[in-house]
Amino acid sequence: MNLSVIIPVYNQGKIFTKTLKALFEQNFPEEKYEIIIVDDGSIDNTLRVLNSFKNKKKNLKIFKTLSKHGKGSARNLGIKNAKNEVVVFLDGDILAHPNLLREHSNWHKKFNKKNFAMVGYITWFPKLKITPFMNWLEHGGKQLAFDELKNNERINYNHFYTGNASLKKDFLIKNGLFDEDFGRNMYEDLELAYRLMKKNLKIIYNKKAIGYHFHPTNPEKYSERMIRVGKGAKTLFAKHLELKDKVALSGFNFRTIFNQIFFPIYFIIGKIFKNNCWLGFYYNAIFFRKYIEGYKQK
Repeated sequence: MNLSVIIPVYNQGKIFTKTLKALFEQNFPEEKYEIIIVDDGSIDNTLRVLNSFKNKKKNLKIFKTLSKHGKGSARNLGIKNAKNEVVVFLDGDILAHPNLLREHSNWHKKFNKKNFAMVGYITWFPKLKITPFMNWLEHGGKQLAFDELKNNERINYNHFYTGNASLKKDFLIKNGLFDEDFGRNMYEDLELAYRLMKKNLKIIYNKKAIGYHFHPTNPEKYSERMIRVGKGAKTLFAKHLELKDKVALSGFNFRTIFNQIFFPIYFIIGKIFKNNCWLGFYYNAIFFRKYIEGYKQK
């Protein structure tokens, strides 16, 4: 299967050279894939970095979002300009394993029905310094809950991670693209999968398709992300009220209230005993506050 790799980028000039280099060095014939980069209104040197590659590869296309912004809008622009039968979604901070595109292509040859989609594995880039907080995010923090998944199993809409995923373009065009109302907030990928599953989309997890997350983070940076999660949740529930009790952090319950009272104790216990579980309780309580802060914003 030929692939159209679609990557939305926003203020990622510092790392995007690595992202492109990984895609140029794939164990997959260059003539069988194109790379579509959509700059989403970056104000750093991202566009300059992109333009420096413009004439180096024939299979590289560069576009810019104009009237609307956000990953959904950027990916939609990429989809509309894709020429191949399978679209692969990657994020701008995902460094592709050399076999990633071959895995996506071979998988879609095997599952060639229009309504089959694939989600690949995402883990931290091996050469990053993985802090205890980053380790918790990957193993228990629920940012991307791959520990809950088994290879080759059918997964639900809430695991449709478009940092590393692929679908047939015709199925998308026929049944609906990303909802652009989410802007730069979260949940645009979950919302798409939820709608498409009503059209009989089947999503399978392939652990062999590996993308490395090159995005060091800390509790302060992640708090900013959780505000955007809260904003995205407000948009999601306005469109699909039935999801309010099914999506994480959707409301208060006994455990949430308990955590808000005792989170300083969790932090002390976690630090003394270097226990990720107790630190996790602390982080969840802190990030829930940020989520609510975002949810309440207009």
